[in-house]
Amino acid sequence: MTSERLAAVGRSLRSRAWLGVIVAALAPSAWFAWQNRHMPTLGNFSGDDGLYWVTAKSLAEGSGYRLPSFPGEPYQTKYPPLYPFLLSWVWKANPRFPDNLSLAAALAWLMVPIVVGAAGWFYRSLGWSWRVCALLCAVLALHPLVAALGTMLLTELPFTALCLASLCLAARTSSALWPAALAGGLAGLAFLTRTAGIVLLVSVPAGYCLGRRFRAAGAFSVAMAPFVAGWVLWAFSHKPPSADLLTLYYTDYLGYHSAMIAWRELPSVVWRNFGELLSAIGALLWVNPEGDFWLQWGGRLPALAAMAGCWRLARAGPGLQHGFFAAGLSLLLVVWHYPPSERFVAPLLPLVLAGAFVEVRHVSGLAVAALRGSAASQRIVGALVLGGLVGAAVLALYLAAAAHWRYFPAWFEAARVHHQQNLEAYRWIRGHLPERARLFAFNDTAVFLYTGRRASRIIVPTTFYYRTQPQGAREFLARFERLAQPLGIHYILLTPADEYWGPLPARGRTALREVLRKRRIPRLYRSPAGLEVYRLQPLEL
Repeated sequence: MTSERLAAVGRSLRSRAWLGVIVAALAPSAWFAWQNRHMPTLGNFSGDDGLYWVTAKSLAEGSGYRLPSFPGEPYQTKYPPLYPFLLSWVWKANPRFPDNLSLAAALAWLMVPIVVGAAGWFYRSLGWSWRVCALLCAVLALHPLVAALGTMLLTELPFTALCLASLCLAARTSSALWPAALAGGLAGLAFLTRTAGIVLLVSVPAGYCLGRRFRAAGAFSVAMAPFVAGWVLWAFSHKPPSADLLTLYYTDYLGYHSAMIAWRELPSVVWRNFGELLSAIGALLWVNPEGDFWLQWGGRLPALAAMAGCWRLARAGPGLQHGFFAAGLSLLLVVWHYPPSERFVAPLLPLVLAGAFVEVRHVSGLAVAALRGSAASQRIVGALVLGGLVGAAVLALYLAAAAHWRYFPAWFEAARVHHQQNLEAYRWIRGHLPERARLFAFNDTAVFLYTGRRASRIIVPTTFYYRTQPQGAREFLARFERLAQPLGIHYILLTPADEYWGPLPARGRTALREVLRKRRIPRLYRSPAGLEVYRLQPLEL
């Protein structure tokens, strides 16, 4: 066998070995998804997953793209339809709820290897070796956030995969226009998964124009524009006529945003969101699921380091399109009416890992050069820098392991306990409340799925957060019955696990109970676990 043949065989074996490393890294998230295949967190984590699931049910039953769990059953004009359309095939394959959740869980986890594969494509497009790509893909597959998202019906993972694929195609230097057009089509699908994909319609053509590739910019825009225009026109023509706060929240992104944030308040929103954005990016490297204050602030240092690495990638050329996208998404997040969290910056995770790797390689190279210097002060500084890098890496590993083996298992176990407790209340609602009864409930979609009664969350406006007005949020909750009138809501379900967001995230349920007690609103039901149902007003028959 010739030396060239031996070298080729060696490269093939090494690539297969690194592929084996990636497959092994996927095993923990697969086991985690299997353990939680009954999805005890459905509708509780953010509420979005439950909304995707019930709109998928509506599509599967031929009722159109509607929100059947919300009073009035309006068209779903807030979330674009691609992911619910995908979930609707689960309902078609097995329309029996909750038996079909296992199949939905398998679909949710399938997004993990798809994202890892798309990230591998991205890392290879940067010209990195198989070893580096495999190691970064393994880190991505083992990341606690990815593992957690792989157990939920959320759009972060499919959106990330579509964005990566679109950006990798857009980064090709070929003079042909088909990569740009295909990239635009994938970007359109990303937009139909999450409206944040609109960033691609600006960032990718900007990257093309910077390289004086104007025809490619046009091809990309022409390919993506029909997806954007189609959804915008459909959503505009199907918006519900009501403009009350809750209907806006459930059906109109921009309408609710305008109601939350006045132009004069935008500077304070940007300032607070920028700090939250840095903390969220830092939490991708130093995992902080419990919101530890010192980790939240300390994590901004690795966030800045990763951003510096992303800047180096963008300057080098291959990472330019990804850098433009990251900048556009970050700009969108800092002006939005909700503080950015790890979930919102999840699409940036593959790029953040790449930026962190580049910056660590750069800084460690400088530190090693300092260690080889002749001056003692140089060697001391080099040793301190290397020690700091090792310490940061050890802390990152410890936090990731703690999230995997302590925080997330405990969180899911608590969710299972709460779910079992909720089922008793759902049985009471199904047996004692009229079929057309409407409720306030934190997990509104679960109420609909288990009882058939339509429900809505009580939404605490984020304006109180940005204005630092906890008393304003408390007063808003004290007048929550005003939200019930436009929707014809007659009952409220309170559980010990309710987490009404805002300046009163955990105390929201306490504040609501205080209001109900002071007004002597009649309680119809109380379970041993503390779940309660109150009647807000008589139901008109």
